Amino acid sequence: MRRNFDLWMRANRGRKARPGEFLEGYVTYMYQSLLVLHAQNIRVTNGAKVADKRGNTYAIDVYFEFEVAGVRHRVAIECKDHKRRTTRDEVIAFHGKISDMPSTIGVFVSMKGFQSGALRYLEDHGIKYVDGETIPDFGRIIASWLGPIALPDESAIGQPFWTIRQAEDGEPTASWLLTPIEDSPPSNGTLPDRAIPLFLSRPEAMRYGRLRYGDDGTWCTCGLEQPSLRAMIDLAELDAVQFAIMYPFAHEGRRLYQCQVWSPLELSDEFIVVGAAIGTLGCPKRESGDG
Repeated sequence: MRRNFDLWMRANRGRKARPGEFLEGYVTYMYQSLLVLHAQNIRVTNGAKVADKRGNTYAIDVYFEFEVAGVRHRVAIECKDHKRRTTRDEVIAFHGKISDMPSTIGVFVSMKGFQSGALRYLEDHGIKYVDGETIPDFGRIIASWLGPIALPDESAIGQPFWTIRQAEDGEPTASWLLTPIEDSPPSNGTLPDRAIPLFLSRPEAMRYGRLRYGDDGTWCTCGLEQPSLRAMIDLAELDAVQFAIMYPFAHEGRRLYQCQVWSPLELSDEFIVVGAAIGTLGCPKRESGDG
């Protein structure tokens, strides 16, 4: 999402701000942009005063609270936009703030990076971190953190699509399966080697999954409700991945698929509407399918 970073910096260039405000603003913007696709009851505060379990109050640069599937999540973000690398003592001080906060994820952002001792401390204590080299990709990084939190549940149907995600032992993971594209008409004049397959029904997604992957427990079907579809489109744009709407047809007694390739922007323009909650899973049982 380097494009978003460049746009943010250009839009805010020349504006008077206190030290660190630009960085805090960008971090807030990116987190909020992705959370709105995944979560409900989002509350964001810049310069927050947050109390720990003992009643002590700490200043947090950017603080988020949000819900996914009825579970409350909290994220405390420290932003450093100094002309030097962040020290171990500064990292320890941030860890001290968040260690007694209830169920809080810590994220440390430092534009000049971290001293080696600070990096070791962050990794040893499970604190997520971003530096100046990775900040332009902050959107992708956040998405990878949110993926396991925002996996689809058992209640949704496709709006309007179903797709296929990887599974281990029949249990879904946070990774989507890509399908090879061969001789399929692109909607924008270019043809990728692989794309995220989209189906108009769960049975069709199941049939395609059995045909291509068998019944080995390595995949599951997933209904994409509108928030999930929007999130997938956003992540696909980050990784320059395209989509393929799959259409079945019969040929010499075999079931084959023709697909039409769509860019994330085209798919969004055509299929995104205002609406609802997060996707459903269907993992194949080990039985013979119509392949």
